[in-house]
Amino acid sequence: MKRRPNSDPGLTEAAALGMAGESTVKFKGLTHQEIVQFVRPYLRQVVTIQSELLIRLLDEQFQVPLNLAETFEDVGNRFLDLSEMISQRHVESAEVRRRAN
Repeated sequence: MKRRPNSDPGLTEAAALGMAGESTVKFKGLTHQEIVQFVRPYLRQVVTIQSELLIRLLDEQFQVPLNLAETFEDVGNRFLDLSEMISQRHVESAEVRRRAN
């Protein structure tokens, strides 16, 4: 399937609403490594659970609705958008350091 940037505005809105509420996770004061150590296992766990669920459904010849595929595509696209945002921030930071020298 062709990647559609920001294809599901509802996904973005839902994420924003989740972030707007009271958060039990406080990143302020944590190092980059501590943040990665917190986020990476959680993301891997979510992906593993969802992948296993979908694989089991497909193995059992369950008729998986097409809109579920679209949802997975939207989530994947959002993660790609976030990855690109992180990469862009690193590029910009490197450019600022390069100009400062």
